[in-house]
Amino acid sequence: NITNNNILIREQNFKNEIDLLNYDNIIKKEFFEYWKEKNKSQTKMRFELEKTWDLNLRLQRWSRRQNQWNKNSGGLKQKLNTFNKAQEMLNKINKR
Repeated sequence: NITNNNILIREQNFKNEIDLLNYDNIIKKEFFEYWKEKNKSQTKMRFELEKTWDLNLRLQRWSRRQNQWNKNSGGLKQKLNTFNKAQEMLNKINKR
């Protein structure tokens, strides 16, 4: 199918453009996975549906937000660890 081939070529071109930019490979992979999602008719990718698009600016913002999310998830991990330790202490007290 010509349409399927066309979108696959555009998807590869999009990936190649991302790969040329100087960002962490994990960030680039996650960014690509998110923005390559196709619409229901499988004719356009998510980024192609945007009214405005600047790849470098979008990736800058994505990278910044990834850093914020990582900081927030670190706080969450710390809270979960504290909760688990408290639960262990309660279990020890209840076993006495």
